[in-house]
Amino acid sequence: MTTAPGSSSRRLSTGKKGAFATLVTVVFLVGLESSARVIEFVRSMRAGPSVETALRARDHPIRFELTPGRGLPANGQVAAINSLGLRGAEPDRTRRRVRVLCLGDSCTFGYAPDVTDQASYPAALGRRLDLNRFETLNGGMPGFGSLDVLDYFVYKGVELRPDVVVILAGWNDYARAQPLDTRAKPAPRSPLDRSAFFRLTREAIRRQYRPPPFDLTRERARLAALPVPTDRLDDTVFARTERVLEDLVRLCRVHGATPILVTYPNFTRDEWSNADSLTAPELQTSLSYLLGGELSPRGWRRFATRTNRLILDVAVREEVPLVDGSSLRDVSLFHDICHLNARGCDALARLIAPAVEKSPPRGSTRRPPPRSNRATAGSVFSVL
Repeated sequence: MTTAPGSSSRRLSTGKKGAFATLVTVVFLVGLESSARVIEFVRSMRAGPSVETALRARDHPIRFELTPGRGLPANGQVAAINSLGLRGAEPDRTRRRVRVLCLGDSCTFGYAPDVTDQASYPAALGRRLDLNRFETLNGGMPGFGSLDVLDYFVYKGVELRPDVVVILAGWNDYARAQPLDTRAKPAPRSPLDRSAFFRLTREAIRRQYRPPPFDLTRERARLAALPVPTDRLDDTVFARTERVLEDLVRLCRVHGATPILVTYPNFTRDEWSNADSLTAPELQTSLSYLLGGELSPRGWRRFATRTNRLILDVAVREEVPLVDGSSLRDVSLFHDICHLNARGCDALARLIAPAVEKSPPRGSTRRPPPRSNRATAGSVFSVL
């Protein structure tokens, strides 16, 4: 068989064209990825607010502190950190007033898109008190459990010399309140997440398109597709939280401050069992926590109720003023299952203000009762 003249050269030319096209495509993609990485690097050099720049470690047991003068992203807001390492405006150092230190986690810090530095519950509390007599400090630290709050008071809060300490702590202990083998496994990262170009493209798309409207049927189907979360809670964790709160109350008194305990606002109902038992507003508000797969609706209800019960038990046993934050049950006051929105923060501040105003002068707090006094208030909350 005779090959037509020039056919071999044409085939070779086609192969070269294919190789050249492949090379150009690879170079183009590498160029895009390199450009994207340069953009990310330039962004990082601008020292904008980030969790990494807003946190700093210390040589004592506090897990982290907030870096003075930095901004900390807080779910849509950027929290300003003052010279004391706390969220909010600079304290007035020209006069001494009754200092109210609000200790806790992100529920105290403020973590909702409409909760600005001036809309957190400590800031709202300060506006409800006599400014000539009281000053309020936001000692909330995002992610702190009850033991973190105790460590913070010992190694940092005491330095602030508070006269009144408002304590709202214990919610983040949920991460340790379930057996290790039942915790939800984190979703595996996509290989594409390694690409800076993919990350920037995804960010640009999200900015251009609004999220779809909430669809009750679709979200319940998403929850039904997840592995069945646990309802089981570990009694050991609740016992530890209770001991930590007792120690925190006693340490406040040792340092001359009046402790005030606050139960967590909670919109869960006894009827919560699964996603189908939640109303549309309840499901929409708690969806981010339910999608985490850590606890079922029944588990979240049991955890919140039991945490509030132990806070109440400590208040009764230690004869500490108690503010019933759990009376805030209107779901419209919440951003999610535990964080209040701006209206909710103001409502909580309204409940706390009278207890602060009635607090005795510094150093006049009575000695705690002996531990043998084990009066409880367990009958107030149903045993779950």
